[in-house]
Amino acid sequence: MPKTKNEMLEEFIAELRKTGHRTWYKPDTVWVYAEPKCPYCDETRTIHAVAANGQELENNCRCSELKKEVWTVAPVEIDTFCVFDMDNVIEILPSKTHVSGEVIRSWWADPDADDEQIRNDSDKKGWLYNSLFSSVEKFEEFCKKTGISFKTSEMEEENSEGSDW
Repeated sequence: MPKTKNEMLEEFIAELRKTGHRTWYKPDTVWVYAEPKCPYCDETRTIHAVAANGQELENNCRCSELKKEVWTVAPVEIDTFCVFDMDNVIEILPSKTHVSGEVIRSWWADPDADDEQIRNDSDKKGWLYNSLFSSVEKFEEFCKKTGISFKTSEMEEENSEGSDW
């Protein structure tokens, strides 16, 4: 018995999902210390001292006070749909829509920092909230071109224990 159109479409979509599962890099912000760690505190940037009466004292070091927010990326698994067009593979990223058809969330895949719309936007960080990058290098390139601060290997994330951030 031949397959119905719905059965063939379901098989086609199932095959597309198999080929389209991949890792993307989603931007987010983290807090890092704005200054390097000084030589007077421990690894948690705490100073330990003993008072004249023998009491042990602990206090946050001054090098832990200044913090700044920077962007970083984390890998996320997203099912994309792949469409094959002659020599190219076109990946379609899914969007979330409301039952009325209104788009609630969609993604900018590898936004181009040289795009006129991005260059003219005063809030370039706004582009990162709904963006996905195919590699960490593309994320860093976007940030460099737009002047957005991103986390480098030299930066230390702020210690969240006991923090009021």
